Order: sequence, then C-alpha cells, then structure tokens
Amino acid sequence: MALLATLTLGIAACSPPAPDPADLIVRNGLVHTLDDQLGTVAALAIRGGRVVAAGPDDEIVRHRATGTVVIDLGGRAVVPGLTDNHFHALGGGPGVDLSGARTMAEVLGAISARAADTEPGGLVVTNSNWHEGQLAEQRLPLRDDLDRAVPAHAVVVVRGGHEFILNSAALERFGIGEDAVSPPGGRIGRYGDGRLNGELVDRAKDPVRLPAAEEEGDPAERLLGQLAAMSALGVTSLRIPGGSPQQFALYRQLAEEDRLPVRIEFLFRVRGVAPEDVRTTVESWGAAPGFSTGLLSVGGVKLDTGLSRFNDAFISMPNIMLGLVVIAAIGSTIPILIVTAGCIYATVVFRIARALALDVMVSDFVEAAKGRGEGLGWVIRKEILPNIAMPLATDFGLRLVFIILFTSSLSFLGLGVQPPHSDWGSMVRENLQGLAYGSLAPIAPAIAIATLTISIN
Repeated sequence: MALLATLTLGIAACSPPAPDPADLIVRNGLVHTLDDQLGTVAALAIRGGRVVAAGPDDEIVRHRATGTVVIDLGGRAVVPGLTDNHFHALGGGPGVDLSGARTMAEVLGAISARAADTEPGGLVVTNSNWHEGQLAEQRLPLRDDLDRAVPAHAVVVVRGGHEFILNSAALERFGIGEDAVSPPGGRIGRYGDGRLNGELVDRAKDPVRLPAAEEEGDPAERLLGQLAAMSALGVTSLRIPGGSPQQFALYRQLAEEDRLPVRIEFLFRVRGVAPEDVRTTVESWGAAPGFSTGLLSVGGVKLDTGLSRFNDAFISMPNIMLGLVVIAAIGSTIPILIVTAGCIYATVVFRIARALALDVMVSDFVEAAKGRGEGLGWVIRKEILPNIAMPLATDFGLRLVFIILFTSSLSFLGLGVQPPHSDWGSMVRENLQGLAYGSLAPIAPAIAIATLTISIN
C-alpha cells in the first residue's frame, strides 16, 4: 500500500497541470475563428466572457469543471459577433420616415403627404433614418425642391446628426435670411447664384429648435429593447460616439443590473467646457478615466467640437500680428519662422480637412468599414485620407503661396529672414530707396514672388 501511494503521488506530480476551468464550453460545431492559424474549429472554451481556448472537442473538453455549462451545437455554425463602431439609436425618430425612399420623388411625396395632414403654417420634420446615397439621384433635397413640394408649410429635413435642410417657409420661421453668415464651426449652404439652398451644417443648425419627441414608457426599457434588437442581429459590441451624462446613466443602470445584452463603449460629448476642466467634469458624472462596470466601459471624451472652437478663436487673429508676437517673444531664426508659419496656417487646413472628412465619414463605404469592425486609424488611412487627398493638395498650393507672402512680409519689416541669409522681402526693403532714382531693383524680387505664386497654382 505504501508503494502504491508513493507511485500515485509521483504520477500526479509529473502530470501536466489541468487547464483553467471554463464557465462555458460550446462543442460539436463549426466555429469560424477568422484566425489564419486556427481556421475553423469544433469547440470553444470561455471564461469570464472571454475565449480562453479554441480547438477540437477532445482538447477543449479538458477545460470542463464543476459548474461548467456545455452546449452541444449539433454541427451548427458559430461566427464572431459584429461590432457597430458608431451607434446612436435604432430608427431615426418620430418624423417623416424616409428610409424606404429610393428616388427624390418618393422623398418629396412622403413629405407632401405629411404636410397634407398638418395644419396650414405648421412644421413638418423628417426623421434621420435615411441617406442621399440611397436615392437614384444621389443628391440631397434642397430648398427649391422642398418649396415646390410643400410651399405652405415649414419643412425641416434632418440629415444625420450634422445637417438640416430647410425650405423657404422654415428659413423664415427660424429667422435665417439671405444675409446670414456661416458661424464658426458651421456652414450655411448656397446655390451657385448665391441664394440660400437650405443647408445648415453643424453649428449653423443652432437657430433651429425642433419640438422634443414625445416618447412613452420607461427610457431604460426602450433602450434595452434597442440593444436586444441589435443583439438578435449578431451585434455583440457597440460604441456610443458621444453621449450625455443622462444617456450614460441609463447604460450604467442596465450594466449594474446585469441586463446589458451587448458590450458598450461609451464616449462622452463635452460642450462648453475648457480642455483643462474636462477631466474634472467627467469625474463629476461618476465616470473617472478607466471606469467600467459589467459590460459597460468609458472609452473617452469627444473633443472635436472643443478643438474647433479653439481653432476658430485662433484663426480669427491676423496672421502678421501672430507672427510679430512670436518673433518678439522668441526671436527670428529660420526654424522659428518655419514652425510659426506652419502653426498659423494649419488652423485653416484644420477647418478644410475637417469639413472634407465629415462629408466622407457619412459615405456608405466608411459605414461598411465600421461594420466590419475596422478601427478608427484604419478608417482614416484607408478610407478618409485617399478621398480627401486631392482637395487638400489643391489647398496646399494656395497655402504655400500665402506662407511665402507671410514670410516675405515679415522680412520686409526686418523681422523675417536675417543676414547673412537673403529673402525676397528683405531684398525689396533694402532696395526700396532706389525707386526714387528710377531703379528697378525693388521690382525684381516682387516679380519673383508673383511668378512663383502663379507657377505653384
């Protein structure tokens, strides 16, 4: 007996350790891992909501322990869950539903039908569950289109979360006249002849106050219903791209009650808060950096609007004044001039690049990439940059000319390129007195600047 006990203990000591026990094992199936090395396997072992092993049945069954749930798939398939990287809500709200429209006539017909049921002078609003890419005409319904279809009612067409399109009655209702100017961070669209075309983008939408949607029932239950519908379609993860503290509270309630059917990454949208106060503000909402509970985690803060306001404030300052302030503070060397000019003119490039990127971001191919689960970096490199490169290259030609004129102006004032280096601006200044004697020396560098300007463009 002693010998048998010794052998038993020795064998046990030499045996490999048992694998980590799994909470759930799915077996006898076709599990498509999308992993080049694993390929399709028969079984998965899952612990703590994460896959810990994938392989054949006889290997994965070793992870079974007391309390492990085992599901026999009976040969059925398992595929990775889908991730929606930009989820706001199902449906587009209670307005006119344009999701089924495929032509401009169908869009205008649906709006006209709603207007027929609305008292004269009333407001007709569409929902946002549509995109001009679904229309045969591949364009937006603009002011003149809406005026022809609905002349006696104010019409607001909601296009996503960034744009409204108004007819003439709506423009008058909300006090937007032909002399309106695009605000910082927004754009007011116009036809080629200069008339308003009804487009109000981003901050230009602010004067339009739409009636609040009347929703019945418990908000948490409505949200849970939307998430359940996404889960039924195979979506396992959602990213909320900028929400309020009130929205976060609903997700947090469901997470703490262990009722979330999908993983949620929540991004806060912060408005009217200085960059240095963002952390304190978010922490006051009970969501410090790194916060997570159950299937809910905080992914960050959406600061694009704040950056745009800072950029708008910076761009409002005269370029020469900014250049003089920098040079007076830290001196005038070629590296300083390069960095100063680059920073000053980058503000304009930021606005142009942002506007171009926002237009591309709502394209179908970008939404398809997000649906595949591609990350933000991949979408920027592969989808956005190739589609905005040509307009940015065109703007680069103009911007380079402005930089040349900027540095030449500083040199003309004696604050740009310093001796022994030369610059066209300083050459004009040094030979300026020759004009009194009929000398053409000051004109030559000026002609060189003009020639380079024309050549670049």
